[in-house]
Amino acid sequence: MNIKTSNNLSALPETQELETQKLETQELNLDALNRQQREAVMLTESPLLVIAGAGSGKTRVITYRIAHLIKNLNVSPSSILAVTFTNKAAGEMRDRVEKLTGLSARSMWVSTFHSAALRMLRRDRNALGKSRDFSIFDDGDSETLIKNILKELGIDPKKEKPAEFANTISRAKDELLEPDDWLEISRRPRADAEKMHEVYSRYEASLNKFNALDFGDLIFEAVKLLAVPEVLERYSGQFRYILVDEYQDTNTAQCTFIQKLASRHKNLCVVGDDDQSIYEWRGADRRNILQFENEYPDAKVIVLDQNYRSTQPILNAATSLISHNMRIRDKRLFTKTKGGIKPDVHGVANEYAEAEAIVAKIRENSKNDEKLSDHAIFFRVHAQSRVLEEMLSAYSIPYQLLSGVSFYQRKEIKDVSAYMKLIANNDDGVSFLRVINNPARGIGEASVEKIRTASNGKSLFETCKNVFDIDDLPNSTKLRVDRFVKTIEELTSYSKENNVADLLREILSATGYLSQYDPKDSEDEERIENVRELVSVAEEFQSEGEEPQLNSFLERTALATDVDKLDENADSVILSTLHSAKGLEFAHVYIAGCEETLLPHVHAYRQIDPKELEEERRLTYVGFTRAKKTLDIYYTSERRIYGNLVTNIPSRFIKEAELKAVDYSSAKNMRTRFTNSRFTQAKTKLPSLHSANSKKALPIHTEIVSMAHSTIESKTGIFSEGDKVSHRKFGDGEILYVCDSGSENETVQVKFSSGVKTLMTKYARLEK
Repeated sequence: MNIKTSNNLSALPETQELETQKLETQELNLDALNRQQREAVMLTESPLLVIAGAGSGKTRVITYRIAHLIKNLNVSPSSILAVTFTNKAAGEMRDRVEKLTGLSARSMWVSTFHSAALRMLRRDRNALGKSRDFSIFDDGDSETLIKNILKELGIDPKKEKPAEFANTISRAKDELLEPDDWLEISRRPRADAEKMHEVYSRYEASLNKFNALDFGDLIFEAVKLLAVPEVLERYSGQFRYILVDEYQDTNTAQCTFIQKLASRHKNLCVVGDDDQSIYEWRGADRRNILQFENEYPDAKVIVLDQNYRSTQPILNAATSLISHNMRIRDKRLFTKTKGGIKPDVHGVANEYAEAEAIVAKIRENSKNDEKLSDHAIFFRVHAQSRVLEEMLSAYSIPYQLLSGVSFYQRKEIKDVSAYMKLIANNDDGVSFLRVINNPARGIGEASVEKIRTASNGKSLFETCKNVFDIDDLPNSTKLRVDRFVKTIEELTSYSKENNVADLLREILSATGYLSQYDPKDSEDEERIENVRELVSVAEEFQSEGEEPQLNSFLERTALATDVDKLDENADSVILSTLHSAKGLEFAHVYIAGCEETLLPHVHAYRQIDPKELEEERRLTYVGFTRAKKTLDIYYTSERRIYGNLVTNIPSRFIKEAELKAVDYSSAKNMRTRFTNSRFTQAKTKLPSLHSANSKKALPIHTEIVSMAHSTIESKTGIFSEGDKVSHRKFGDGEILYVCDSGSENETVQVKFSSGVKTLMTKYARLEK
């Protein structure tokens, strides 16, 4: 239902409350800050760019700056907007502000980008002539909707993946591009571009029909909302001071959103580090932080380079590594803490030896009263976690996996959440389709298709209210549909007068959802426990004093991220991808798989794009700088990944960090000790590198040519990066990387027209 445009914007009740609230007069003591931090806190009346190195106290700067404005300058909390990217970071920021100011942060605008945009849309979306009671579609909902659209267009979703269409649409919204705008600038072949345009257009029409927004829409719609003059005047006037964390990770839409809000007062403080920009693959635009001074010529710039997290040897390795990138400012992180152990590099036989070596170190540290939660294992791709999980389980070591399936993405949670979404918004067609026959009610796909046909522009739920007017449906099916409609209507009415936890219990009772699971089956028992856990989440939501509104609860679950579910009170080892590790810190960090084509990842070699390689280097830098006391780096001589057995050479990042990779001969000797462990007795021995099937199992991006493929030796130590070379089989190429130059094991990576090849120079017969 659309609501007509209105100039009477909804009020901000907390603004009025805070204007009359007496602020504390005791001044905030800034002595706890170093000189650069204090300067960043006190420069309040101009644009400010804070380049904050890893572990340099950027959160302290942001929270002290807010507290300084409130306590020392007597600024109303409602005049301050602080935004970041994760709920965890926003929660930490709120907690610190409360401690510093003595005021409840619930009344302040301290939140994520999406939460801030959502807050505005819930209040004022009627200014766009649209309803404020919309659903939020997560990635799974979007892909389901796109899958249905592809079927309508006669496109097989198994051949053309809905996720790829969803990603293109998401990137378009990051750039504030409507379907026609996207088509105009697309560089795809015309037929592909027109197909994408048709899917995008139908997707937007469906969202509008269902009164729903996806994640990309939250910022996009907020930018549209701020294009309404009276809305822009109100919010840009209200927020006199704006602070943005992790500015290097903003996309075009987020940057535009912030710039509009800061357009009147221009007291915009952005904090970030171009060396930690690791999300360009999902739309982040590092140019936003690089060009900040161009956007705001009178901006002040402060660099925070004193580190409060890591030892100097770890910082030295990280600085040496990142110095190989093009950077806006050279900054060498330093700490006043004395001592520290140099990062250790370990070469091992394979991924099982790697996991065993890491677990052995964790067990050794545990004997010295170190907590398990002080240890984190990072890796580049999700597939690496399996062997690590198996090894930890074999030694009965508890762990948390941050890169696994999110709690809110599990099927049973998505099912029950779909009921809540449909109750909150009866027009939500995706949720309707998910629950109409879940649990089974005898309303099959053929019947649902007839309901679709009869909808004729109306919502599916509205169509079902008049199910007896649909001629093609059998009477028995009409009765089942009618009972379903009445159940949802009763639950909708119940939701208006009861809290979310009680509503969840009522949903489970009225729909019989859990009856489809067998408590004696271990998988079904886990699903039942997960649903019960969702009820516990709802009870916790109520106990926190939040408004007992269904939409508020759905917003919290929709915007939850993987890092948000980290239980910081549990004594368990953390397993995480390097991307998910951002914002965390641990006493002991282990980085697994520091090998060419894995870290840097193989995708960085598709076209040897320097930008991609630099982002991989920044990602590794982030991993290094999570470590407080020790950093251990592992690479293997061979690894089976995605079903392929690959021979490896150490990552160039090891050499760039001025660390030394151990000789592979000693690494391979670990195989005997490894196969005698209690874990591997039940394991099948890994195939030899030179087995008959090993060569054909290698991934398509790289081919390893070793002594098994040639018996004629070449001279070693004569090749350098950038050399033009010729190979009798692969033709002409260019050397990208040299490992162990001059040694018996000298290996080079060469870009040929057929792809990137890894060659041992001793046997490859390369010619300059």
